[in-house]
Amino acid sequence: MISERRTVSLPIVSGCLRLADLVAVLGAGLIAYRAYPPAQQALAADLSLVFVVIIGLLCANGFQLAHLYTHPTLRSPLRRFGRALLAWSVVLLLFAAALFFTKTGENFSRGWVVSWFLIGAAGLGLNRIALSALVGLWTRDRRLCRNLVVVGAGAEAARFIAMVEASHNEEVEIVGVFDERLNHRRAVVAGRRLSGNIDDLTEFCRQVHVDQIVVAMPAAAESQLAAIFGRLRQLPVAVSLCPDIKGLPLENCSLGRVADQPVLNLLDRPLSDWKWVRKEIEDRFLAAIILLLIAPLLGAVALAVKIDSPGPVFFRQRRYGYNNQMIEVFKFRTMYHDQCDAAGEKVVKRGDSRVTRLGGFLRKTSLDELPQIINVLRGEMSIVGPRPHQAALKIDNRYYDEIVAEYAARHRVRPGITGWAQVNGWRGEIDTVEKAVKRVEHDLYYIDNWSVLLDFKILLLTVVAVLKRENAY
Repeated sequence: MISERRTVSLPIVSGCLRLADLVAVLGAGLIAYRAYPPAQQALAADLSLVFVVIIGLLCANGFQLAHLYTHPTLRSPLRRFGRALLAWSVVLLLFAAALFFTKTGENFSRGWVVSWFLIGAAGLGLNRIALSALVGLWTRDRRLCRNLVVVGAGAEAARFIAMVEASHNEEVEIVGVFDERLNHRRAVVAGRRLSGNIDDLTEFCRQVHVDQIVVAMPAAAESQLAAIFGRLRQLPVAVSLCPDIKGLPLENCSLGRVADQPVLNLLDRPLSDWKWVRKEIEDRFLAAIILLLIAPLLGAVALAVKIDSPGPVFFRQRRYGYNNQMIEVFKFRTMYHDQCDAAGEKVVKRGDSRVTRLGGFLRKTSLDELPQIINVLRGEMSIVGPRPHQAALKIDNRYYDEIVAEYAARHRVRPGITGWAQVNGWRGEIDTVEKAVKRVEHDLYYIDNWSVLLDFKILLLTVVAVLKRENAY
């Protein structure tokens, strides 16, 4: 079994280095300002601080133009330190020239500019020394190497694998080769033994961290490509296409490269890089604030549940979470203890005799969902996301995923306490195929269009939906 490891996101590393460089430049300017204050004129003093901010912004753009944050630069930051030093020198020379031509230089100390340059250069150097140490650690742990899976067993796949290996590119590692028609294909592709079919790939991605799936198949196999794409959509993995693309009608695809080989990017990993960071901060921050605010309410409801009927306060139910993994979702118990349905095989209906008197009120007001804040703090759920469904959920005696082909694609992100489907009227019992399809459609819309603003919009609409108490019993 391939060891489980998470790759380092270079876009996030790039963003952190940008911030560190900005802090170095601004901090150097403030330190120099304290060491060499301007002439005793209020205007000059104010202008000095304004200049520090302006130079910081110029550096942010100048360093970008100097390509200081590209992936090759991030992998060997010390080799490119000369470029960073040159960019920093150019910015300060332009600043000095501006002081000269505006005849304002006499109000400012030369020592301020020189010390600002030296301290700033030292800060930029320290940033790259620290990054170089981290890169060395990540390289040893192979965290800068992306795990790649190839789908296909024909000439296209063999060509792609051979060219990736011939490139000796250390950024990617092929960890498996899969093909749907396993029994009709040769067992070895470009010297690599097939790992299984698409079903095996789905399970493989739940056991091993996979960064990208490359489908290497002929363009003529359009129906097969569409079927494979539909099945891969359920995985929280970036999917790219590397076929003979001549004449292949694909929309909304971007061109990417893997080990210098062109590929078509069909799906991006949902909530990757900075989106993932923003979502993580949002979830943990809001969960902590909400828990502090509702702690007295949680205590009161827990006491009421205990008094209302015998049994535990919390009801734990196994439901599908991120990447189709099972999680235990916390809720206040709303049914009689001896009639609780841990598997979720029997949907709660209006007037259900299993629901206690207090439980009916808790379900209508959604107060029974509040303990899921614990799941958010544990990293199993989000505040906003597709609602987690019971493992045994059925409609017309058929499992949910048998009715809606893209059902499992909901699990590409963490489930939420509330979601886009719930605030658009698809809350409560799912007893028809139409409701099942609509809920999945809304969940997939949320995943494809996520933003912090959309999350806050859903939170506001959730309050309205709870007050209406529709489809909740």
